[in-house]
Amino acid sequence: MKKTHLLLISGIAIIFIILLGVYNFLHNNSFWDASFSTCISLLIAILLSFYFAQRQNDQRKQKELFVALLESFKQIVEDDKSFNFENLSRESILMRKRDINNKLSLVKEYSEKFRIEKQVSFIEKELESYMDIIGNHIDDLDTLIKIKEEIKRPLNLVGHKIFEIMISIYN
Repeated sequence: MKKTHLLLISGIAIIFIILLGVYNFLHNNSFWDASFSTCISLLIAILLSFYFAQRQNDQRKQKELFVALLESFKQIVEDDKSFNFENLSRESILMRKRDINNKLSLVKEYSEKFRIEKQVSFIEKELESYMDIIGNHIDDLDTLIKIKEEIKRPLNLVGHKIFEIMISIYN
């Protein structure tokens, strides 16, 4: 309903502008008369508005891509396989650990651009705790399974912080 209403108003506005232009063309003898400075200033205004609109679109696209990275990171951190190691091999646990480190390094790389250095530092500290726990017990999978809740705690904090970052990106 709202979209059709907007299209109808836009269509009426376009038809009105076209009719006004035709009327002006037919009844105004100096319609095509324009000074060089008027043409140049119009051209500059068009170019500047295009430049700033494109720049704004590029920044919006970068934010969207970064939020997609954060969503991917959050999914990995909140996945059961990140803390519940039942039926997982040592290699798959290490792969998960590497995947988390890779996502963290990407987020760290762009943290300054999006002014989230403090949040990323917190995430880094919590993930270091997570990595230490896994590193200390990687050869004893039974222990890793038993201390599931201890492993899950830093991941929960990281998941909440990532969500906080995702909200703050557009502010």
